[in-house]
Amino acid sequence: MKDDLQEMMRQTHNGLDTLPEALRNFVELRFGISGRPRHSVRRLASVLGVKPARVRAAEVHVLAALRHPTRKIFEALGLEALRVNRDPAPAIADAIESVEQLTPELIAHLQTRNDDLRKIPWMVFEHLVAECLGQQGFRDVRLVGRDPRTSADLYATWVVGPIGSPIRFFIEVKRWRERVGITVINEVVGAMFTERERFGWHVAMIVAVGGFARFEKYSHLELSLRGVELKQKSDLLSWLRGYRPNANGLWLPAPLEKMPEPGLGELSHDESSGSHQRRAGRAARSVVRR
Repeated sequence: MKDDLQEMMRQTHNGLDTLPEALRNFVELRFGISGRPRHSVRRLASVLGVKPARVRAAEVHVLAALRHPTRKIFEALGLEALRVNRDPAPAIADAIESVEQLTPELIAHLQTRNDDLRKIPWMVFEHLVAECLGQQGFRDVRLVGRDPRTSADLYATWVVGPIGSPIRFFIEVKRWRERVGITVINEVVGAMFTERERFGWHVAMIVAVGGFARFEKYSHLELSLRGVELKQKSDLLSWLRGYRPNANGLWLPAPLEKMPEPGLGELSHDESSGSHQRRAGRAARSVVRR
C-alpha cells in the first residue's frame, strides 16, 4: 500500500507542471504538494463548496489524467467544474468525441458513463468491442474493417478446450441508435457464407448498441442455431462490468488490422500477445462509422 502511494505521488509530481492551473491547484491542495497543506476530502469539499463525493470523483479523474499520455479526455476539467454543484464527468464526455485511441482510463469512464458509448469514434468503439472479447479469452482478435478482402469489422477465434480447434467469428459492429433489422442480418450472413471458403468462418456475431427489431420468421434462438449470434447494448454493458485490464494495461494495445493469410492459420495465444505488445511499443514511441 505504501509503495502504491509513493508511486502515485511520483506520477503526480511528474505530471503536475503539464496540468491546467485549476487542476494543478486542486492536486496541490488534495495531496499537499508544493508546500501547501494537505486537505482531506471533506476539508477540500468545504473549501470548494461542493459535496465530498464531487471531490472523490474529481480525484479519480485527475489521477487518471496524470497517467494518460495525451490527457485529451481530462484537459476539459477545471476548477469551475468543481465549484458548481455538478459532476465533472459531463466535461469529460464533451471531449470523448475527439479521442483517438482506446485506453484503460477511457474504459473505466465508460464503465460508469454508459451513455458515452455512442460518443466515441467508431474505430475506438470497434477496438473497445475487440478489447472486451480479448479479455474474455478470444484469441487472435483483429480490427479488419479496413481490409478490403472482407466485409467483417472484427475477426476473432475461440479455441475449443483441449481439442484446440478454432471457431472463427465474423463480427459486425453497429453503433446505430436504430434497431438492426433482418436486412442487415441477411447481408452479414450472406457475406459470411461468401467468404467462408477463403477464411473458414464458422459463426457470425452482430453487436448492435441500438438492439434488434422483432423478426417475424426467426427468433434470436433460432438465429443462434443457424450460426448467428446477436449481442445488444445489455451484452456490451455486461462485458464492460466484468472487464479488468491486464498487468500491462490493455489486452489488445495494438490489434492487427489484416485478415490472416489463407493457409497460414491463426496466431497462438502467446504469438498474438507478443505481436500486440510489439505493436504497442511502436505506437508508444510515435506517441478514445457506424
